Amino acid sequence: MAIANNGEAAPQPGSDFYYASLYLPPAIRHEVNVLEACRREVARIPQTVSDRGVAHVKLAWWRDEFERLKHSSPRHQITRGLAALAATNPDLIDIFGNLVERVEASLSAPKLASRESVMDAIRDLYGDIFRQFVLRSGTYDLDTVTRLVDLACCIERAYELMNLRQH
Repeated sequence: MAIANNGEAAPQPGSDFYYASLYLPPAIRHEVNVLEACRREVARIPQTVSDRGVAHVKLAWWRDEFERLKHSSPRHQITRGLAALAATNPDLIDIFGNLVERVEASLSAPKLASRESVMDAIRDLYGDIFRQFVLRSGTYDLDTVTRLVDLACCIERAYELMNLRQH
């Protein structure tokens, strides 16, 4: 996911996310791209550092960044892009703040023993953000929203299992 200086987020051409969002209306595509860029930036921290202490420091920085966003003073290009979305939906700041907390908790979580526990962990980490993707992409009944969020969680699980996620 590339971020321009103005906070515009764009997935890498040819990536799965690029094709998945290609036919969304441009305004919705922009919103979903910003949400995904922010999600990936926080979620990739444990995979990109070799020391948990460094992961904790980076997550603390993001925690502070989301607090700064509440006060309209974000520093990072991604959170500057998220600011426009948060202006109309302030819950997004808490959703991403919760993501930071959950990623941090996962650093010391025990190994997951079953498929169900893995899916529950993925749903706990990303379910609120995936729900935002779904709600922005169309009008669906509650059952369909739940199924689409579950599908997104299954896709995320497949990437983790196959180690195909590109950061």
